[in-house]
Amino acid sequence: MAASTTQRRLHLITPTDGDSHPHTGPGRFIRDFHNHTVLFKAGRVIFVTYGLFVAAAFIAGTGVAAVYSQMIGLDPIQLLGFSSLILLPAVLIGARLFSILLEWRELFVRPIQTLLKPGYMLHGGVGGGALAIAIYAYATGTPVLALTDAWAFALPLGESIARIGCHVYGCCWGKPTTGSLGIRYTNPDAKVVRCAPHLTGRRLYPAQLFGTGAYLGQFGIQLALLGLISHQGMMTGLYLVLHPIIRVLLERFRSDDRGKLFGPITHTNLYSLVQFAIGLILIGLSPNVAPSIVAVFDWAMVAHLIEPHLAVFLAFNALVVGLAFGLHIDTVGSWIAPHRHSTPLVANPSTLRPVA
Repeated sequence: MAASTTQRRLHLITPTDGDSHPHTGPGRFIRDFHNHTVLFKAGRVIFVTYGLFVAAAFIAGTGVAAVYSQMIGLDPIQLLGFSSLILLPAVLIGARLFSILLEWRELFVRPIQTLLKPGYMLHGGVGGGALAIAIYAYATGTPVLALTDAWAFALPLGESIARIGCHVYGCCWGKPTTGSLGIRYTNPDAKVVRCAPHLTGRRLYPAQLFGTGAYLGQFGIQLALLGLISHQGMMTGLYLVLHPIIRVLLERFRSDDRGKLFGPITHTNLYSLVQFAIGLILIGLSPNVAPSIVAVFDWAMVAHLIEPHLAVFLAFNALVVGLAFGLHIDTVGSWIAPHRHSTPLVANPSTLRPVA
């Protein structure tokens, strides 16, 4: 009996059991990286690994946007200041609002817990950012399409990094699979374990990493086509055409709730269709309608970003975003202390063994 109990306990903490992968050392860490949800704890404060990757994504994205703004003749300092003081809050508010709306049923059942738990939605962030750009462009006289081009060029790189954070946090999880690419979430802090306990220990497609590869490829395509960009709005259009295609393809591998509209159609499918249509219109704009541009790249632009007066903006963005996405209180998945009588949504320990 004692031996059997010990075996069961070991089974809980060995998610690679049954696989031909190393159980210790770097191989084990890499294979089980997705189960390292929490980066560190300090008293009641929990900081999840997701926050680290999203902060890195914003540094990369903001830096690339600043470089693109220089290429088309905009002031990078002005763009970085705008991104820190106006764009960043708008993105966070939009992403949070859309996430709450996606869970509107739960909002009526547990309003406080729903409002005060971490959660953001990409399309909401894009919408909030677009609104902020439009208002800022109108107020300052900056060409709105030039601003959207800068961020459209940078977004795929940022999202490719952020999806690694999704992989570690356990959100945006994939469908069950029997293939060798499948990963198993066994950490009770992982979102998939908390929200879909029946998937604990099951092989799932690493849909988040598929996204990392796909969006990195999108950034590569946009970079390769940089010399063909002929007018303002064309880069934005290219992003809006490529991103929905990738998103729809990736949804074939995802099983997290994205809000069903009717049949297999989800909210994200609808947003993707709208984005695709707008993208085609922007690509087809005549230079007579949108001012022509020539994007000229210089490596000195990249070196310019590490100068103190620019680096401070990047550091500020990273800090704010890291806290917004990484900070939890008492328990992963909450910004408020859980009620002492509440029952956490986690799997029964007996279900934490890996299954096919």
